[in-house]
Amino acid sequence: MVDLDTDVLHAVTPALLRAWLKVAPRLDAVRMKQLLTAAMQAADDIECSDRPGFSTRVTDHTWLATLVAITGNAIFNEVDRLHNLEVGYTTELIEKLDAEREVKAEAMRQAGATEVVHAELAEAVSAMAEENGEPVAAKAPAATRDPVRAAEFPLEYMPPDNDLLEGDESLATHDAEAELYLPAARTTQLTLPHIVMRSPIIAMKPRNAVRPMFTDAEPLRIARISGMRQGTVDMSYVGEELRSGDWETFAYILRFAATVPLGARTPSIRVVDMLKAMGRDPGSNNRKELAKQLQRLRNAELRVWTNDVAVVESWQALFLQEPLFKRGDISGVRTSFKLLGDIVEAKSEKGNTLKFTTELSRYVRAFFGQKLSSWYSESMYQQLTGDLAKRLFLFYQSHDGRFDFTFDELVEFLGASTDREQFGRSLKAAHDELTAACFIKGWSLKASSRRNGQRAYVLHGLTVEKKTKVDKEYDLN
Repeated sequence: MVDLDTDVLHAVTPALLRAWLKVAPRLDAVRMKQLLTAAMQAADDIECSDRPGFSTRVTDHTWLATLVAITGNAIFNEVDRLHNLEVGYTTELIEKLDAEREVKAEAMRQAGATEVVHAELAEAVSAMAEENGEPVAAKAPAATRDPVRAAEFPLEYMPPDNDLLEGDESLATHDAEAELYLPAARTTQLTLPHIVMRSPIIAMKPRNAVRPMFTDAEPLRIARISGMRQGTVDMSYVGEELRSGDWETFAYILRFAATVPLGARTPSIRVVDMLKAMGRDPGSNNRKELAKQLQRLRNAELRVWTNDVAVVESWQALFLQEPLFKRGDISGVRTSFKLLGDIVEAKSEKGNTLKFTTELSRYVRAFFGQKLSSWYSESMYQQLTGDLAKRLFLFYQSHDGRFDFTFDELVEFLGASTDREQFGRSLKAAHDELTAACFIKGWSLKASSRRNGQRAYVLHGLTVEKKTKVDKEYDLN
């Protein structure tokens, strides 16, 4: 029978718990999980502290939730499986990825050797034929490929405003000189890459707060992005702090830029038309604010290193002539680009911008496509008034509302700048606004069965949800 008092419980570490679980009967492990779950549900989820075996400071609730997860894994004979907050998790992940990469690399080496043999054999046959005076077939011309571009969507098949699924763009290997396009624009939806939608690069600050300037010496560093494994991404940002309004403007520019190859100038964009499209009044104040946003985006630079599988596959399909970059023994994508190129403006006699054109880097394309970006409803976004509600909408949309997130995770991924109590109240208001806008059917902050009993924000379903085959099978179970 498991019976621990409070003092003994606070002495439990992941290592100590695993040592006990390896020799304890399964029934005692089940009872231990029940005890830890009960303690977790009553534990504090605000104050963070250092704990042995954890790579970061955690609350009592998160600490106990991790112990619950360890015990649950042990019941299913996975006692050594590490949680993402534990010391050693990143090292273990890197070793696993290295092993997988080595298997793929060996297969590629074997394939390359075979191609060399075939090429040498063909040359030998050709030489023998020439010596014997036999006609030699001319070599086939190098294959030319069409530009890599997402399929156009006829208007009658255009996704409705509330279609919440990710885009279905696919990539094909192409010549280095081929033109690259963004995903084809949709009339009722906008898109952003997940490195934006799922990271704190969208700053959550009061609208009148001073914007910090991030420099080469002191950039904004982002080491975790929701949906990417810990340790697989290192992103930094240089420029003036960007907030939800700036990224909204960027999303609309992406729509205009989808009609031309990346690197080419966008069609001329009238300021008044753009403001109306964004649901903003085309008055002088908004025109001035748009001009400021364009300059922020022009001066903004993203620098990314990642060995995330989806990004690496995208990069290798798009940029054949540009090898992966090794950080130590780990190969990954390393790139940097300005969010906007040079801006050419046409101004009135009073100096107000009437229309403008700009351009986007070709490297942006590597972060769009399946598992890399998401579409979201333009009309739904414009219904929302609170900055946090808009930010939360983008975050949940990128995950299709299928995951439950803890308070600590939302603090990290949304880049909370207020104290925890204030942010908790703001999150409640934002979830309520999403419910009132009919994006979600409801929500609750409770112990989540998907998170091994951790207290998390549980959505009661999106208002429109198309389930995949995997989801349907999950429901049947």
